[in-house]
Amino acid sequence: MGSASAGTDQGVATSDSGSIADYTDDDGVVDTSGLRDAIDDWRNGDADTDLLRDVIDAWRSGEPVVTVENVDLDTTHVTLQDAIDEAEVGNTLELGATTFAEDVTVDVDGLTLRGTDAGESTIDPAEIGITVEADEVTLEGLTFALDDEEADEVDGVHVTTGATAVTIVDNTFQQEQADFSTRVRGIYLEGADATVESNAFEGDGSANTPGIRLRTASEATIAANEFTETSTGVWASGNDARVEDNTFTDVSSWSIRTISGTQEIVNNSIDGGSSGIWLSGGDVVTITENEFETTSSGIRYNGHSVDATITNNVFTGANFGFYVSDFPDQHVGGIELHWNTIAGNGEGVNATHGEGTLDATDNWWGDGSGPSGEGPGDGDSVTENVVYDPWLGAQPGQTITGAVGATDFDQGQESVTQTLGAVDGGEPIEIDFGPHDVSTAVVRVDLSELPATIDDEYRFILDGASVDIDDDDITNAEVHYVPVIAGSDEAAIWLDVEDRFVTIEEFSLTGLDTQSVVTSDEFSYDVTLTDVTLADGTDVTDVRETTETQSFEIVPPEQTLSVDGAFDVSELATGDETATQYFGDAEDLTIDLNRDDVSTVQVNVDLTPLVDRDVDLDGADLENVDVGTNSVANVPTGVWPDRERASVRIADLDGDRTVELSSFEMVDVDLSDAESGDGLAYEIELDQLFIELPGGGAQHQPGAYNFEEIVTDEFDIESSSS
Repeated sequence: MGSASAGTDQGVATSDSGSIADYTDDDGVVDTSGLRDAIDDWRNGDADTDLLRDVIDAWRSGEPVVTVENVDLDTTHVTLQDAIDEAEVGNTLELGATTFAEDVTVDVDGLTLRGTDAGESTIDPAEIGITVEADEVTLEGLTFALDDEEADEVDGVHVTTGATAVTIVDNTFQQEQADFSTRVRGIYLEGADATVESNAFEGDGSANTPGIRLRTASEATIAANEFTETSTGVWASGNDARVEDNTFTDVSSWSIRTISGTQEIVNNSIDGGSSGIWLSGGDVVTITENEFETTSSGIRYNGHSVDATITNNVFTGANFGFYVSDFPDQHVGGIELHWNTIAGNGEGVNATHGEGTLDATDNWWGDGSGPSGEGPGDGDSVTENVVYDPWLGAQPGQTITGAVGATDFDQGQESVTQTLGAVDGGEPIEIDFGPHDVSTAVVRVDLSELPATIDDEYRFILDGASVDIDDDDITNAEVHYVPVIAGSDEAAIWLDVEDRFVTIEEFSLTGLDTQSVVTSDEFSYDVTLTDVTLADGTDVTDVRETTETQSFEIVPPEQTLSVDGAFDVSELATGDETATQYFGDAEDLTIDLNRDDVSTVQVNVDLTPLVDRDVDLDGADLENVDVGTNSVANVPTGVWPDRERASVRIADLDGDRTVELSSFEMVDVDLSDAESGDGLAYEIELDQLFIELPGGGAQHQPGAYNFEEIVTDEFDIESSSS
């Protein structure tokens, strides 16, 4: 069957159980001939029932089948290769939820192939699913269904020598091998500057289902991938490859193999399988911060002559932590193992077949007495050709512990202080640097949980902050430098370390600017350790345990109303149609805001005592409001009969924490039908605060704040008849 661009964005959805494209004509339509072919294939067992149903649906509709959309050119295509052939530089192709039984070649620079439905855009190749011959190509969100039914050697992706800067991310490679003599591989990588990240390689436990093969691939990054039950994981024979943050589970042979080039193998987790790393070559190899729990060997060496630095790893559960194979000319003089944990293995380091001496000093062998075998202790054993003395008396790595206390502090302040450590029932920061003779280190407090301003556009809370720590509050270290790094939202305490155990009793964050902050949430800080270095500058950071502070609050401060004596109110008399009542001639009403960021405050006078005596307030208003140097907004200052209250709104405070309301007059009060009353008084309360946000004058009325009320001096409504 032929295939071509459908030339439209309309079409029939496709199934992931097979390829409808096999049964379409040149216009992407399933015609009667295609339907007959599908029925014949179904009868012969070459097509399943779901695919046949989809073909029937497409035949009935008469519409073109859509499997690929070019989102930049707004075109659709039946086959993936057709879409690639018509694409332009930098285009993105979105693949539908179907199976592409194609071997395609990408020769368009900057092309992105993206699966639109996670796991449902499937490449089912005969031999090589996608061959990449162009630069800056991205393959994302695809599933590769790989098996050896049609070819002896199958690859999901082949990046050729001329292709550069290819990215392969978030794909799944399903690898099944039926014939022992075949090979079903995930990725074959030859091009330069490639990134293979966050992919899943899922084998079936067969003997020849390798995950990734790097061959002459320079500066490749293999990161954060998961390999499960493949035969091998990453085979590196190019230059400048970095293999980091990957997880290998039950990889049957070896998880990582080096052959040549400069390789960095960092922070990988290897669980199960035979060997973790097969060190069979390489110009310069760095292996650091990995965890090995394998059956045969953590690292197997038969590289003849390799410069390898192996530091800060954990080897456990294997027959050999490190094993030199029984081959001629296994020179081990270029290998150094330092600051590793080699414990719980059948043998620690076996270099019986090595030529020269292997430097395995400064390692933890599982016991403070040192290694056994050729060594004097009870830890994992070493053989001849291994230099093991000195050894570490404890497991390497650092811990930083303690349920660190953290004091609450107030919102709305230009500058406040928070104290951390043994405060409010908390504990000091306790640091154990382990067996290394550490020279310097940095304690970092992650402040990123601190809130931004209300609209999240401004984050100034740390702009003027600093760290204050007293020399008496730290033991076995001296403070070298204590910045607050606003751009990275962290505080840092740089230490000159004098002993293995360091205690920081307490320290303070000063100058925290909580203006415009209004929140009822609780917060905490992560506390960790970085930049742990020896006197010669060697970085030995290997933090095994970190801590965090106890939770704390940024507390809304209380606002208060007060008066020295009584806020006096003048008398009224019934029968007066335009009465004036005077407030506050003797004493000022003081408003203590306890915030530095209030722009406007409103005071309400509850006029219920007048309403209860049939006083008519419809024409009443407030006049002659005296608030000293602060201005008064015209609205909503006034009398509100329907709410039975009068309001004084005081604006333009400009950071004043204390406001004095000296006096005001309520005019045009109609008492013509009022009843008399003695000993009346008004309740006066704070009703609203408005906080001015930085960067343009926007205001916010907080939902978390505290108000108190006062009662005015008593007054009478006298009867005009008396």
